[in-house]
Amino acid sequence: MTPSDIAVLEERLGVQLPDDWKEVVLNYPVALMQIARHDGESVADYEIVDDLGWLLQLNDEVRLEPIIDRHNMAFDWPDSYFVIGENGYNDYYLVDVDNPKLGVLLFDHMECDFEVQADDLAEFIDLILRQYDPEALSGELEE
Repeated sequence: MTPSDIAVLEERLGVQLPDDWKEVVLNYPVALMQIARHDGESVADYEIVDDLGWLLQLNDEVRLEPIIDRHNMAFDWPDSYFVIGENGYNDYYLVDVDNPKLGVLLFDHMECDFEVQADDLAEFIDLILRQYDPEALSGELEE
């Protein structure tokens, strides 16, 4: 991702994106680029997206129309919530640009609920690396 891509996102969404997120996508961690998810796809295509078109699409999906929950109730996406990726099951990873201290959240589309996944982006990256690193997983299973 480039600085001009970030400027397009900020202008289109009307938000100032967090500096830590900008740093990650401008200098995408090699470790994240080298690992594949359990489905063979890249982490860069899902958990922490580094493609302008895909980020615009994800953020448009949640903003353009109300989200309907399983109780048939409409839910409007908060303007300050910026989708940084997804889990492959229609749930979104996001940060609150107005309150980055909330950390990285996961929006559960079935419950229309937000859950904290990590205290910050660095911790989220560590969680991803541990999740998809076979040695870390085998070490956890042995404990």
